[in-house]
Amino acid sequence: YSIFESAHPTPSYWIRFIQDDSTIYSFGGVSRSNYSSLDSVFSYSFVNHTWSTLSNMSSERYNVGLVHIDEKIYALSGSGTEDGTGYKVEQYDIATDSWTTLIESCPDCNNLENPFGSGFRGDGHSNGGFVDCNGKIYTVSGHSNNPLSLYESEDGINWTTYNSSYNSSTYPYLLSVENKVYIMNGSGG
Repeated sequence: YSIFESAHPTPSYWIRFIQDDSTIYSFGGVSRSNYSSLDSVFSYSFVNHTWSTLSNMSSERYNVGLVHIDEKIYALSGSGTEDGTGYKVEQYDIATDSWTTLIESCPDCNNLENPFGSGFRGDGHSNGGFVDCNGKIYTVSGHSNNPLSLYESEDGINWTTYNSSYNSSTYPYLLSVENKVYIMNGSGG
């Protein structure tokens, strides 16, 4: 069953979607035909029932985290062909169909102080673990071997770390409800 009147332009999986009123946006994924990572971005209008091709992300990524704030969509982390893609942050401007890279890929971030904060693992364990709340972006440490830490950013570049005494979980999911951030699901935490 599909609510779409036309198929997605690129048959793929591990795509990420986000909604803005009567439009949804799809980001990246993995091609079903050759299993390569994708940098493609599309929008689907529920008014016109059509897909549109938009400007590509700067690198191929799948399972990318998405947050929508003030007519901008932040594409955070994910997996892809570039080393260190899990630490990459890009900002998509809906009005101008343009991208700004806020944090470049960081191949050595697991070994160095990384741009999100100590304990954040950009290796895919936090995918799906991004949310906006009160105009800020949140994510969590995404591996059960680390203490649970919450990371907060107003701009996608500068991050503040809030540590807790709890253990983290792998593959957590974040929700924002009534101005609060909730950490749901995951394994091992």
